[in-house]
Amino acid sequence: MTRAPLPTIPNWPLHRKHSDRSIPTIGILSMDEPTRDRIAGIVRHVGHSHPVESWSELFNTLSTIDCVVIDVAHSELPWAAWATLAGELSVPTEIVLIVPPDLSYLRLLARIRVFAVLTSDELHTALVETIRAVLRPAVLEAFATHVHKLEHLPISLRTALLVACEWEAPITSVNRLASLAGCSPSNLQRQWRTAANGGVRLQDFLNWVLVVRAHERHAQSLTSWAQTTGIPPRRIRRWMRRLRVVLEIDDEKSIPIHGGGVILRYLRRPMTETQK
Repeated sequence: MTRAPLPTIPNWPLHRKHSDRSIPTIGILSMDEPTRDRIAGIVRHVGHSHPVESWSELFNTLSTIDCVVIDVAHSELPWAAWATLAGELSVPTEIVLIVPPDLSYLRLLARIRVFAVLTSDELHTALVETIRAVLRPAVLEAFATHVHKLEHLPISLRTALLVACEWEAPITSVNRLASLAGCSPSNLQRQWRTAANGGVRLQDFLNWVLVVRAHERHAQSLTSWAQTTGIPPRRIRRWMRRLRVVLEIDDEKSIPIHGGGVILRYLRRPMTETQK
């Protein structure tokens, strides 16, 4: 079965352009220079910014960006003309609109596929989390895509990793993962230790998956994470402390997005026949 293309996720190369970059690129279209600078300053927390001043520049850069923030509040175009142009943007590019606090324009958005609509008053309070939300849903799907390509790994290990990425209910233990994947826990642990060379535990990987799933549900606090997963906050706090150390990521909020790239770097190391 042919897999659908994925948006670019930080720390691992995907099918799209600029596959060697480590963080996403966010396009910014605004006719107002202070607003462009303001948005660029806000999104620097989640990726590179690529400000442009015109629609033609934006169309020319669509192949190099992962999402685009469009400032409609300072657009000089009539609403109808703007809506037509926005509707022609390529489908893989997620759109975040910045609009004036006037809701009369909403009827013109009916034929445009957008990820989110924010007012100019919400830039500082909501834009960063909105951009993160654009990137989150594809994290585990992208990780699974790369696992499919790791043909040097034993089939049973690859199967278990794919199960962990695709199983909706929380998988909190290696024993549970082994049961779902149809293999023995001891063999699974042994294959993981060999593949990762002791750099990160299989349990750490499972904990990372749970953290990603909590973020996919837009959980912002430890309490909401616990409510989302049904796991005690103390245990989640302990996981996060360990993940920060073993993944060498200082900012806990970056663990869901960047942690997969660290894990993949361990798993990409070729194994000898005797190790398998």
